[in-house]
Amino acid sequence: MTPARYLMKCQACLRFFGGRSLSSSSSVNPRFNGLFRVEVEEALMDYFHCTRSLNYLDARHISKNSPHFVKFLFKNLETRIPSNQHGNVCSEVKKFLRYNPINEFNPFLESSGLSPLEIQRLLSTSSRALCFFLSDDAGLLENYHVLCNYGIPRFKIGKIYKEAHEVFKMEQGVLKSKLEGFENEIGLEVSTVIKLVSSCPNILLLSSTENEQFVQTVVALKEFGFQQKWIRSNLSTKYKYRWDMMLPLLEFFLHQMDCQEDDLRTMIKKNPWFLFDQPGKIPYMAMPIFLKIGLNRYEILELLLNFPQIVSRQSILKILLKWVEFLNPEETATLLASQPCSSLVYLLSKKPEYLLATIDNIDAQKLRSMMLHDPTELSELLLSEKNTQKSMVVLPLLYRKESINKMDFLVKIGFSENFNEMEAAQAQFQGSGSRLEARFNVLLEAGLGFEVCSKIVKECPKILNQTTKNLRTKIDYMVNIGGYPLDTVINFPMYFCYDIESIRNRLKMFRWIKENGAVKPHHAAASFHSIIAGSTKSFLKNYVNDIPNGLQVWKKLQESSFIF
Repeated sequence: MTPARYLMKCQACLRFFGGRSLSSSSSVNPRFNGLFRVEVEEALMDYFHCTRSLNYLDARHISKNSPHFVKFLFKNLETRIPSNQHGNVCSEVKKFLRYNPINEFNPFLESSGLSPLEIQRLLSTSSRALCFFLSDDAGLLENYHVLCNYGIPRFKIGKIYKEAHEVFKMEQGVLKSKLEGFENEIGLEVSTVIKLVSSCPNILLLSSTENEQFVQTVVALKEFGFQQKWIRSNLSTKYKYRWDMMLPLLEFFLHQMDCQEDDLRTMIKKNPWFLFDQPGKIPYMAMPIFLKIGLNRYEILELLLNFPQIVSRQSILKILLKWVEFLNPEETATLLASQPCSSLVYLLSKKPEYLLATIDNIDAQKLRSMMLHDPTELSELLLSEKNTQKSMVVLPLLYRKESINKMDFLVKIGFSENFNEMEAAQAQFQGSGSRLEARFNVLLEAGLGFEVCSKIVKECPKILNQTTKNLRTKIDYMVNIGGYPLDTVINFPMYFCYDIESIRNRLKMFRWIKENGAVKPHHAAASFHSIIAGSTKSFLKNYVNDIPNGLQVWKKLQESSFIF
């Protein structure tokens, strides 16, 4: 095809699509149901595999994982498709694709994990505006296959394309050599390399000096006692990594702050963002503020060890300066040096003028006095003004960094990063990564160890589809009403999935039976599982019907007014 003919085809295609982006919010005809969608996907797969000669796996993945492009394609062809004639959909789409060029980067990048808006921004740049076919980008598919074959999930490759596009222009063998170099030169495991490249694509483009700094950092972290599993679990797409600043941060704490190695190791393990998220923040932003207030290095170190959230966000440091102006450096130093409570840390995240405007009947003098002598009462007063119930739920998460990605959370608790396995795992969990982590933390706070929590969640994923309130209530019922030890759930994790009212009534009924000396021989052998898991009919038959007044007590239990 001549350049002039090619340009004419492209212009015709753009006219046909009306110049709209894939992120258009216009509605799609209800006819775009499951069967129509499958036929459009089949036509798109046929185009990539038969017309453009992509291998079958690539063509299938692109067609099955670009829903916005598929929907957009159908919308602009639906006038050609007679109503309720499914067989014509595939043939019409094939016919259109045969004679009209499409921008292949749209479905390719969408299937690689990018949103339509991100794709639109990428393709609008001058260097990529004239790229229509994947083959126009030299080395793209070859390096794409290197990443896939190494084990990097396809839906994460879009991030690499967006942040480190030069990776896809590398000559044959270069990318593979870089990936294997992480294993051979530094001793990283394949799973660590996969997480590293997925979270920090620019690691593949480091200069020789930057690469040397990265190697030194990884080696130092391993020598300092941070295992690969810990490093891997804390790599995240949320951070902008500065590998050249990590070693200076460790040296700053050890040599200038006289921090003990064990204390520093504990502090970073509890707060990995110290190391991974802008590691220069503490020595170059927080320290000058603390020194201005008048804290000495030992008080600063004690503050960071006990309340690291004080430097978790740049905005809090700026607000802290407002408090220095409102109180004075000496009073602020005294306040921070006196082992601050969580209530005080919460208050320090609010500007003084905000508290004065929010809390009724309080002036500057009273606010200063309460801040210095009774911050707990002040925080309770603030929460009551802001609708206490909602604020109390949010309070423990105030100083968390950005919301954790769902996949990152699942990997952290031990799920495989394999594409198919991860896709299946994510389908079982409802909610964002942050919500899942909050529910997981309820189990940890109750006293179950991390390994135990991970085990029961893998065995019964529905546990994390419960609300945090329900999880706490069910733990409380089991321990305080039923009298069962917490580790009972290890062999019966499905307990968390039963109806909360049913659990309460059965445990209270069984407790009444024991307290009133009505225990039968077969009751003594009753397991927690048999009490909770059976039907109501079997529960009544086994434990209630043969007890004097048992049915009457059970009926009263059904009423919320019944009090033990």
